[in-house]
Amino acid sequence: VFLLLNNRTINIEKIEIIMDGRVLLIDMEKNGCKIRIINVYGSTDMQERVLLLQTLQYYICNGRHVIIGGDFNCNLEKRIGNTSACLTNRVDLSSQALNNLIKDCKLTDVYRSLHSEDQKLYLLWPFLHQLSRCPIEQ
Repeated sequence: VFLLLNNRTINIEKIEIIMDGRVLLIDMEKNGCKIRIINVYGSTDMQERVLLLQTLQYYICNGRHVIIGGDFNCNLEKRIGNTSACLTNRVDLSSQALNNLIKDCKLTDVYRSLHSEDQKLYLLWPFLHQLSRCPIEQ
């Protein structure tokens, strides 16, 4: 995981690996505004995802402006419709942990707030010879 910036007036204060290979945190400051960026790559193992999401609350609720993104590897809600191309379409304990994190830390799902009428994202499987689309978490 990496972050590229083209603005030299941003002061990088701290870079921290919260969970090796899973969560990277960058604290920065610009003109007195403190920003925290967290990139997440959720495990495919449900128990590991739950632990990761529970760990994140400490790093999010800190008085800084927070931008968090990445691949959480879980659904916020059960999808309705044909999802036969999907490997999974279930809500589990990690979905509940992510929803709790969003609620407890007062996070906003930016994509959903900007595209409330179209709440589908698609994952393109590169190993297929034909275009295959599968709704994924947002």
